[in-house]
Amino acid sequence: MSDAGETILTAADDIETRAAEWIVARRVRDDWDDARAAELDAWLAQSPAHTVAYLRLDNAWGRTARLAALRPPAHGFRFSLPRLWPVLAKAAAALSAIAVIGYFVAAPQSPRERTYATALGGHDVLKLSDGSQVELDTDTVLRISLDDKRKVWLDKGQAYFQIAHDPHHPFTVTAANRKVTVLGTKFLMRQEPQRLEVSVMEGRVRLESAEGSGQQRSALLTLGDDAVATKTAMVVTRKTPRARTEEMAWRRGLLIFDQRALGDAAAELNRYNTRKLVIADKQTAAFIIGGTFRTNDVEAFTRVVREILGVRVEARGDDIVISQSRVGG
Repeated sequence: MSDAGETILTAADDIETRAAEWIVARRVRDDWDDARAAELDAWLAQSPAHTVAYLRLDNAWGRTARLAALRPPAHGFRFSLPRLWPVLAKAAAALSAIAVIGYFVAAPQSPRERTYATALGGHDVLKLSDGSQVELDTDTVLRISLDDKRKVWLDKGQAYFQIAHDPHHPFTVTAANRKVTVLGTKFLMRQEPQRLEVSVMEGRVRLESAEGSGQQRSALLTLGDDAVATKTAMVVTRKTPRARTEEMAWRRGLLIFDQRALGDAAAELNRYNTRKLVIADKQTAAFIIGGTFRTNDVEAFTRVVREILGVRVEARGDDIVISQSRVGG
């Protein structure tokens, strides 16, 4: 794998170790308090990868604790948890590898996978061994099969795929019970809670139900096609070259809005920033805006909408509330 891939793997190992330390601190140490809980919540909020690692190891710890409870204690054996803290911390760090191996042994029918995730505002490029490349946008979670590198799952967020041509080994991406199958092409996928969008930039892909249900449509998408699929329906439209360029601006750290509703533009900026834009009412959300903005420059966006649209911009805690100006200023 590329140097970038090796860096990601090292970061993943660091995350596993940190997650193990948090679990031991919460379950064993006697100094756990609200402040420590707040620190844990902040760490989990930094990245989906933190949450994935923490939940997996916490589950493994719980299983281990249940097994230990069934084992009778040795006669007269007593110990002090505070004294065992350094040993438990090291053991918890090692538990990350043991938990994963144990899972694969217990469930050999499940595919072995590697999870990649970006934080809010993050951006990563994965180079696969077959020459394919996957570019991850903000707050995105992607899994790649370790047994078949041309099989991936998009669990959350947005990713741009540039797939090497291989007629004998189709590349598949599964998301929201839908599957995209390609031989070699470039396409964008965006996975949201109730919606999956696929835009084809080059070549063609087939979008179909991952469960093979005859009630759900499948479609062959070619250059310029944009498909939006929900649980029960699929709609395919055509996008102009200009619209496709705007759609891909995030790869350069930009957001381009061409006659977009203010509410939609604010929602797009919120995907990249911890400080959120809140549109106070439907009338304000319907205002139309245009322009190019950095994905992390909320201040420039609010300055433009205040000056051009004449709206009121007010900071309220971690939020920035945008509303119609009051009469008379």
